[in-house]
Amino acid sequence: MLKPLVFWKRGTVMLAALALWNSPVRAALPELPTSAVVADSFLVVHVDGSKIDSASLDQSVQVILGPAAGSVAPKLQMFKDELKEMTEAGAESLTVVASGDPKAAEPAVTGFVKLKPGTDHAAFQQKMRDEQAKEAQAAGGKTPEMDIKDDGDFVIVRDKNSPVSEAAADPDRAKKFAAAFPELNKPLGIVFIPTDKIRDKMKDDISHDQGEPAWVAQISKSVAECQNVSLGVSLGESPVLDLSLQGADEESSKKLADAVDQAAQQLKAQADQMKQAGVQFAAMATSMSDLADGLKPKQEGAKVSIEVQGKVLGPALSNMLPMMLHTAGPGQAPGKAAPGSTGGL
Repeated sequence: MLKPLVFWKRGTVMLAALALWNSPVRAALPELPTSAVVADSFLVVHVDGSKIDSASLDQSVQVILGPAAGSVAPKLQMFKDELKEMTEAGAESLTVVASGDPKAAEPAVTGFVKLKPGTDHAAFQQKMRDEQAKEAQAAGGKTPEMDIKDDGDFVIVRDKNSPVSEAAADPDRAKKFAAAFPELNKPLGIVFIPTDKIRDKMKDDISHDQGEPAWVAQISKSVAECQNVSLGVSLGESPVLDLSLQGADEESSKKLADAVDQAAQQLKAQADQMKQAGVQFAAMATSMSDLADGLKPKQEGAKVSIEVQGKVLGPALSNMLPMMLHTAGPGQAPGKAAPGSTGGL
């Protein structure tokens, strides 16, 4: 059985690559121990294993990647197998909270695995430790050691070598996450709320990135100043990417919407240039142009939302997938990673 934090890393990457949620938002933070959200928490990711099934995953991949779906089939199958093993062992959901100072080498990351009623907690923890030992042996002892403990209906998991936030539990900040969280009947929900230190770090980075286009700087500034950013996921025959940002105020959100429009215009201009470069770039140019047309920000007061249909995102992602996966380099068979590459997601 896959360790929960590794499951989160692989699972959220896979789900985010599939495409994502389109329905009215019903704000509610997933159930967590009272100590989960602290004063410097900035990201909460919730994966509901009961809302993910093999058929919906397959449908989403097919819609988005089309003929290229086979290139991710092994990794998709690995994710499905690991998800099945987790849920059969008693896991109901996984919520990951990231906290800490942006100047630190890495954030403090903690996983909260909610177990189904009646699950033997001791047996679940022991199975996790047994699987961790097997993975460590297979990896030559390189698998990180995990700290695993109970807290009510949850098993709390963290890498023993990773930082631990010293900040106190913050009920008011937890309420802010709750107000921003996507609908809970979706398999994946993500909320980002920058802390003051993160805002300062982002603004400092913007001041040093003088060579970026104006729209890039504006998007970065809007995110740094925003109240929250949220993302959700649904799977099946009609996957949709839906990103929502609650800005600092209405004026800031209007600037963000204008910046997204400028980004779409630049993407469309690049697609037109590719069309002139030859027929070998025609498919990618068309997919980029369609994606640019799909980037239609909607502003309502201080909120900006962007919805991209999976069927529009799919062709662009399918054309870019070989580069993303570092595959099919000179002299290589498709599916084999280039020397020095990571080989995949």
